Amino acid sequence: MSKLVTVTLDNTFNPKDIVVSEVAAPGKCGDMVKNPRAAIGHKSMKRVSAIPDQGRYRSNESYLYLLLDGTAIGIYKSYEYKQPKTEQNMKGFDLVIPLVSNRDSVDPGEDDEVYWALDGLHQRVVKHLVRNKESLPKQFRKMEDDELRACVRPPYSPKWKAKDGKWRSPSLTLPFKYFKADEKKGKKENLLTKCRGPGNKPFHPRDYLSIPGEKCVSGKIRAAIRVCHIGFSAKPDPKDLDNEIRSINYTLELANLNFTPRRGAEEPDLLGGNHDEEEDGAEEGLYNKEDLVDVEVDEELGDDDEASESPKKSRRRRRD
Repeated sequence: MSKLVTVTLDNTFNPKDIVVSEVAAPGKCGDMVKNPRAAIGHKSMKRVSAIPDQGRYRSNESYLYLLLDGTAIGIYKSYEYKQPKTEQNMKGFDLVIPLVSNRDSVDPGEDDEVYWALDGLHQRVVKHLVRNKESLPKQFRKMEDDELRACVRPPYSPKWKAKDGKWRSPSLTLPFKYFKADEKKGKKENLLTKCRGPGNKPFHPRDYLSIPGEKCVSGKIRAAIRVCHIGFSAKPDPKDLDNEIRSINYTLELANLNFTPRRGAEEPDLLGGNHDEEEDGAEEGLYNKEDLVDVEVDEELGDDDEASESPKKSRRRRRD
């Protein structure tokens, strides 16, 4: 049996090691496949193809796996495309990874190795598609080179401008391989991504779920990413039915995830706790009874106009 092929997303990543298979018709790629596909692999792999090498599905050995160590913004629910974010439309979970380490910048720096490795992979794929345009589905063959480059969407989210006018830095969103329960079809929930938390204990994405506007559970991660394929999509433009919207998209998914949630900064305990005092030898306030001595204090009672007698002497205890 062939071994799984892995490459690390760091400064050792070499884009020239990436290879792209021939485009396969959807009918050859498996059940429920609607669009043509091409596999992405490594030059060390014996076979790189989007067509299943055994049975109805591709074997694990037919995929390329990307390894990364880093920090995750959090784990979030994912929803059906362009549908209201309701529990009914919730389809799974996503891991979101920042690709820029400098919080004061939206552009990746030299040390942002994961970004540059992914970008190198992307540029390699784009270059291959432009060079082999005649082997692509017919809708893409007649495109100009720059037009073809533009329709290949990167595997990460590039920097983007939010509604508040501020730019947001690039990030990587990875779906867990997860199937939601469907009572009508008699299907139970199925999580295929192997997830390990602190102490090597298995966890469910819900255990560390971040909720937008309420809480964020960030953490350190080690992840193995399965590079499934690139898909070619051409569909009518709803705004102009005479034109098509063409796109080429990466499909990546989490195969394995080790997640260690961050702990908030804790103040040091310099006081040694706040324990109840026993009744025997208990203190009164800040002082012991032995610290109190009798002293003479002048007390003037009443208003100045009514004070016709000498001030009275009284006894009051002094705290030394």
